[in-house]
Amino acid sequence: METNNKSELIKDNSQYMNGEDTGQPIIYKRTQSGLPDLLVYYFPFKRDSSISSIRYTWTDKEAPVRPLNELKSYISKYKELLGYITAKYGKSNSKGNLDDLSLIDTKGLTRNDSWVNDTTNIEMYITLYNKHVVQGNMTINPTHTLTLFVRSPSEKPVTPVLSKEKISKLDSLTKLFLADICSGNLADSRSFLSPLIIGQVKDEQLIALKAAIKDDKWALNMSGMQVSSSGKAYNNLRYARKDDSNTPPLEWVSIVFDDNDKIIAVQPLTRSASQ
Repeated sequence: METNNKSELIKDNSQYMNGEDTGQPIIYKRTQSGLPDLLVYYFPFKRDSSISSIRYTWTDKEAPVRPLNELKSYISKYKELLGYITAKYGKSNSKGNLDDLSLIDTKGLTRNDSWVNDTTNIEMYITLYNKHVVQGNMTINPTHTLTLFVRSPSEKPVTPVLSKEKISKLDSLTKLFLADICSGNLADSRSFLSPLIIGQVKDEQLIALKAAIKDDKWALNMSGMQVSSSGKAYNNLRYARKDDSNTPPLEWVSIVFDDNDKIIAVQPLTRSASQ
């Protein structure tokens, strides 16, 4: 199939975090018209080299601010794929919509569709965010991406394990983020946020977060992966107060990271001693 599509086999030295039964991907590049090159990742099962999952992604790696007419091709491709998959597998579980194009230049335009049952495991999402912001040492780049996952429904989801090196890196980033929040450096704190949420996060929300966490006297208590409803796993660190000896702690701060080590969610949690 890739030969028929005149695809180019890509060499990639990156290490992808997968379940222990899944190997590193074989990657092909297909030239596209009006879109970035399509990269197709075939993830094999180690036991027999059959396909565990396939990821199709169109991503603008240059990340400049693009005119709206150039970004409409992403939306057209998304709708084309949505129509094709819906016709074959039925209505999706959908979040977001592509109606308000003005969001591209403000909060970001996003949509996610998934088809998950006993025989199907498909997820597709699009993010179009067209702002380029430089504030002090913080830079927010535009994001233009469309990704389609097709996973084997016969395999039970395997939660990847975080390496010690990854935990140490994310812990260091979290401590810097909490320090900026607690000292009121809201502009600097934004440099740690994912492009998927940064356009939606207001100063009022960061001020409320500062009030909720009170100070930066938190210590890493747990680390692992948080699996979304679509089956995608995100790196997750949980912090407890340094002076909290309760099991489990009375206060938590949960930090979730995207694939680029940017914060996609922060959730302070509290419980009473009787819980």
